[in-house]
Order: sequence, then structure tokens, then C-alpha cells
Amino acid sequence: MNRRTMGAVLLATVLAALAACGSAEDDSAPQGSVTPEQQRASTGPQTACTVIGRDAVAPLNPQGEELVNTLLIGDLTFDGCTIGTVPLVSFGIKVVEGGDSLEERVENLGDGTLEEIEGLGDEAFRSEKNYDGRSVLIAIGVRQGEHEILLRNESLGEIDEKEQVTEEATIEFLEEYVAAIPDDFESEAPSVLVGAGCPAEIDPAVTALVGNVALARGGHSGQDVQCRYLGDSGSTIQLSRFATDNAAGYITPKTPPEYVPVPIEGATAALMWLLGNVGNMTIQPSASEIAELRVESAGGAVEQERFLALATTFLSESAP
Repeated sequence: MNRRTMGAVLLATVLAALAACGSAEDDSAPQGSVTPEQQRASTGPQTACTVIGRDAVAPLNPQGEELVNTLLIGDLTFDGCTIGTVPLVSFGIKVVEGGDSLEERVENLGDGTLEEIEGLGDEAFRSEKNYDGRSVLIAIGVRQGEHEILLRNESLGEIDEKEQVTEEATIEFLEEYVAAIPDDFESEAPSVLVGAGCPAEIDPAVTALVGNVALARGGHSGQDVQCRYLGDSGSTIQLSRFATDNAAGYITPKTPPEYVPVPIEGATAALMWLLGNVGNMTIQPSASEIAELRVESAGGAVEQERFLALATTFLSESAP
């Protein structure tokens, strides 16, 4: 399967998310916008994707893609929602302490500048990243009471104008979204939503690398599998498996000395790169698939043996 913006498939690994939970909840979620009073009166756990009706999200979703529950790209302390598995727009609500401050995260996503936005939440700020004379990313952070919300819009970098979402549309969405967040969202959001295709949060291959899991999202989205784990210590795991029409061409450019071949049972090829507390692995399970793994340890170097054990477990769990 050809994936949009194929040159950024590594970004896809980080961006994508969980499907099993997302698609099921989306089917049963209200199809229209709802008032803040209706949302706050609702009971039961919610996710960033279910805070607001699908009609309110439509201006951010010109291609009509599914909403997918995830941990937000770049900061897995956010319960996130992506539009599609290779999203151009994603947003989320912080549910776990740690990581960068909201201001730092917004500033780092852009070109190092931070501007205030008047009239949005208790306070709001934005940054943007430019390339070749035009904006390709806009990040907006909003603080409303105890809630911290982050939205990133990378659609402006698309050549096809039909896929672009304006900054005005994102701000209008955030005005409605922020007002609809239940007061108790952070305490009621599920800490773990991991479906079939992902290792369980208590699997030894997961806990050996991140310890106890504080937050996790994962499952199927069509042919893709995406899994994200945040440990109590701040260590993280990101896993993905997806179809491609040129698996060999995808893995071939990853050559030594950065990447070195490693043996993985049942894989056609596997390359690993370890650097201190970060580990990356790209695996070709078959002629038409790629799996990618990334581990960031908050407690020291990533151990190769544990990383390989995680790879074996993930390939087994995510096998078609």
C-alpha cells in the first residue's frame, strides 16, 4: 500500500495510533456537535477523540478519515486523537505529568518563536515551522483551567490544497473543543487502551524496558498496527507495523554504521540502531510489510537483549 508522504514514514511511526479502540468508539459516538453541558453531564471514560462530536472535527478532516485514539506524537503524556493513521492534524489533552511544559512543547515544534493567541482558553500560544518560504506546521497550545491541550497542524505542508486545514479552522475547532472537555477528563481517561495486535501492558517484554505502564494506547487500524506505552519512569515504547508495496526498498537505505543487522525469528531482515538511551529497529517481516520499533529509556542505555525480545513479541502479537 502506498502511504501518503512516503518520505516521512518514520514520522508515520511516531504519529500513528490505535485503531481498535478508536474505530469502535467512533461508530457509537454522537455524530453531531454537543454542548459543553451535555459533555460534562456524561458518565464513563472518555478519550480525546470522544470529547466532541464528529461534525465539529469535520473542518480538520477534509479527507473524511477515521479518528484514531493515540498518545500524542512528540509527547506521550497526552491522550491524543489523530485524523487518520498518517495524520496531518492531531490534538490531545495532557493526562500524565512530566515531559516538556506546554509552552516548551509548542515552541519546540515551531522555529523557536512563541506568540500568544487572544481569546482562546485561559491562555493560548502558537508557533510555526517554515520551509522554503511557506508555513508547513502550526502548533497551538491552550490552557483552560486544569486542562492542557496541544494541537499540531501539518496539513499546510501538503501540495494538494484540498488536504490543507487553515489556522482559522483549527482555532475555531479549539474554541469548541476546549469548552467541551469534562472537568474530570484527566482522572476519567482510561490509562490503558490496548487491543489485539499489541503486546499487553503487563507483558514482560514491555515492562522490562519501561517498568510499570502509566499510559498506553494501541491496536489495529485497517492493515496497520500501532502501539504506544509510557512507563511510570518516563520511558517510552512506540511500535508500528504497516503494509507497503516496497518493503525491501524501505529497509535498504538504513545501512551501517548507524544500523546493524540483527537476527529476528520469522523476519526477512532486521536492522537495529542503539545510541545511549534510544533504540530504533526496522524490520521487514515479509515482502509487503515493515515493522518499526522505538524505545527511549529514562533510566540509562537500552539493552539490546531486551530490545530484541520486544521485537520478537511484537512480531508475534501483530502477525496477520
